[in-house]
Amino acid sequence: MHKLIFICLVLLHFSSLCQEPEISLSGLGIRPISSIHVDDGRSIVKGSIFLSDEWHESNIKMIGFDKIHQYPSKINLRSEMIHVRIRGQEYAIKPSNIEYLIDTVNARKFIYNTKIESLVETIFDKNSIFLFKKYLLRLQKGNYNPALDAGEKFDKWIQESVYFVSISGNLHEIKNKKGLNKFLKEQGFDVKNSSIPDTDNEKRLVNLLSNL
Repeated sequence: MHKLIFICLVLLHFSSLCQEPEISLSGLGIRPISSIHVDDGRSIVKGSIFLSDEWHESNIKMIGFDKIHQYPSKINLRSEMIHVRIRGQEYAIKPSNIEYLIDTVNARKFIYNTKIESLVETIFDKNSIFLFKKYLLRLQKGNYNPALDAGEKFDKWIQESVYFVSISGNLHEIKNKKGLNKFLKEQGFDVKNSSIPDTDNEKRLVNLLSNL
C-alpha cells in the first residue's frame, strides 16, 4: 500500500514538472483598469468612445505566447486600448501587445500594424494584399444658440475611419473618396463604369483587390 502511494506521489511530481507554467495576467501585459488611466467615457458628452458598447466574445493571441485566450472584449477608440473581462473584473491591454484579436460574434479580425502604429481591422487578406481599416474618434463640439433655441447642446463623439491598402509591403493610405478614386485609377480600375455605387468605398476596394 505504501509502495503504491509512493508511486502515485512520484507520478504527480513529474506531471507537475511537465505542465506549462501559468503566466500571470501582468506577464501577458493585461492590467487592471484601476491601475492605469483609461477614460471610460462616462460624461455628458453624447456618443460612445467604444467601437461597440457591447462585450463580444473574442479570441486573443498575445505576442510571444502560443496560447489563445478567450475573453469578452471591446475596443476603446479614445484611449486606443482593448478592454477585456476576466473573472468578473475589467482589464486593459495595449494593442501593441497582441498578435491578433478575433471578434467571434461578428467574425472580425483586428491586429496591431507596426507601420500604421495602431490597431486596425483586417478587411481583406489575400496573396500578400491587405486592406486595413483604422477607426478614429472625433469630438464634435456643441453649437447650441440660446437666442434661437437651436443647435446641439452637448458635445458628441463621432466615429470615423481611414483605409490602408498594403500591396507587397507598400502601404497606401486612403482618407476620402477623392483619394480612393485616385488609387483605383492608378490600379487600372474603371471608376466611371463600375457597377458598385461610388458611395460604398469599402466594397469598391475589396472588388478591386480581389482582381489584382
